[in-house]
Amino acid sequence: MKRILPILLTFVATSALASPIPDFPFIAVSGEALAEVAPDKAEITFSVLVHSEDPEAATREVNQTLRKLAEGIIALKVPKRALTADDLGKRAVRERGENYQKLKILGYDVSRDVKVAIDDLERYTDVIRLIMKTTNITSVSSSFDIAKRDAVEAELIGKACADANRKALLMSKGVGSELGSVFAVSDRDFTSINERFGFGYSGGGAGEFSDDVPIFVPAKIDINASVEVLYRLGSAHNREQDAGGRGD
Repeated sequence: MKRILPILLTFVATSALASPIPDFPFIAVSGEALAEVAPDKAEITFSVLVHSEDPEAATREVNQTLRKLAEGIIALKVPKRALTADDLGKRAVRERGENYQKLKILGYDVSRDVKVAIDDLERYTDVIRLIMKTTNITSVSSSFDIAKRDAVEAELIGKACADANRKALLMSKGVGSELGSVFAVSDRDFTSINERFGFGYSGGGAGEFSDDVPIFVPAKIDINASVEVLYRLGSAHNREQDAGGRGD
């Protein structure tokens, strides 16, 4: 054991130097705030997709479908400027085979992605129904929001910071230390002390995507704010305790 102990001590010291966390006592807390608000705008996204052996014929059909649909949406009193579309996309569809060998082209998928901004939610139901009834439409998705999101989020961030401070005070009191100053704060969550504050790295994640299309406007949507805060822990209280112990 006498030979192993120095090696273990060296390993612990090296690990401490390489650690991505601060070298002083700290508390890491999260703060959250949530608001339920009535949406006042929406965005509908979808794709016009046509498959054909003739790419020119597919392109014509995509354009005809989009033109007819756009006319119908505008007739529902949605301004023309609310419709935006990406450039045409084209993909060859081939026979399936093994070993990635080149196979015969069966036809072509020609598509175009479209967005419709709805500022008057009274138009939403009629617009989404028209889109769903139209042929050659795929990947339909709707999202709801409010025009004054920035103002609501600013208020929520303040409440989230207050929530973090409340938790930190309770935690510092629980461990018998004084809560010090803020060392770092982030509006993105972190699982461990990582690159959010420049201390290390973390892996990325993938978000979820839903093709669900509601045929109604939700009464409420959730807007939330989350912050992560690092507080220093003061040592004055501990020093007073230690001094009192030595005086005895």
